[in-house]
Amino acid sequence: MPENYNQQYEDLEDKLRMIDLEEDNLLKKSELSFQRVLIAINRLQNVLTKNLVDSQAGEILFFKEI
Repeated sequence: MPENYNQQYEDLEDKLRMIDLEEDNLLKKSELSFQRVLIAINRLQNVLTKNLVDSQAGEILFFKEI
């Protein structure tokens, strides 16, 4: 499961780098970057809600791993 988070993080970094390279207008660059971050947050939130842990010990282990 942590690999999935790492992959999502790397994908976000790549997309933000591409925006930085392709867009010259600072306002547009900021808007596109903000949109990408919101998409990443929503995806992460969906993964977390789908994989709710059943116990307090499982929850502690989960947050230690990420």
